[in-house]
Amino acid sequence: LLYYISPTVWAWRSGRLKTIKRTVDKMLLIFPFEKAIYDGHEIPARFVGHPLMHKVRTRLNRAEFIEKYSLPPDAKIIALLPGSRKIEVKYHLPALAEAARRIRSNFQAAFLWVAAESLEPRWVDRLRALADDRDKVLTENAYEAMAFSDLVLSACGTANLEAALLGTPLIAFYRLSPLTYYPFRRLVKIKDYSIVNILAGKRIIPELIQSRFTANKLALEALKLLQSDEQRAEMKAEFLRLRRLLGDDNAPANVARELEKLVFGQTA
Repeated sequence: LLYYISPTVWAWRSGRLKTIKRTVDKMLLIFPFEKAIYDGHEIPARFVGHPLMHKVRTRLNRAEFIEKYSLPPDAKIIALLPGSRKIEVKYHLPALAEAARRIRSNFQAAFLWVAAESLEPRWVDRLRALADDRDKVLTENAYEAMAFSDLVLSACGTANLEAALLGTPLIAFYRLSPLTYYPFRRLVKIKDYSIVNILAGKRIIPELIQSRFTANKLALEALKLLQSDEQRAEMKAEFLRLRRLLGDDNAPANVARELEKLVFGQTA
């Protein structure tokens, strides 16, 4: 049994390591910090690199993207990513829409609402209904939206890491139902929620979680970041460091080689 992409034993339910040790021949890991955890439990494991290093690519250049969506050339572009699941969109949309209005009242900004491919059409329609008439709602070109924006406001999740790999300054947020959040919080062993901060081993992007996720706080954090060239430069430098930590773009090939070894024995 070859297990590709570890469950989050470093965040919660570390007891799963006992089952993994009993049943798995080898773990293939996508985060470098996971290796020490598996070594400590004497579970064969290899860091193969992160698959996003192979996947995150833009197909349009900035000029093509600006022209395609008729974006004002002098405005700050801000990408809004409310989440990939309907429950995330439900809890995030109102505060995110109000934060966009507050930012626009202080800054000349163009907002791009990025709808995840997994969202049902009715939730995309709800997103359009809450967005300002001047905003763009994108159902494609998500990587271009993140890469060519001046700032990304994103729900915690894979999109955080995608934005970091594309080098765009980022603010993360997340809200759950209180009945879900507080029991879950007692089980979690990590202090940060965004994978970007977890991977960095320190807080390099702002996180607005649960009660801290309000329109006012999000707008204030966004304006502070948009107005600070120094803070933006520091964040981009950290993103470059994370990119180096995640290896090259050979994760799929590395996984294939490990599978070949397992099935056919050691190869040259």
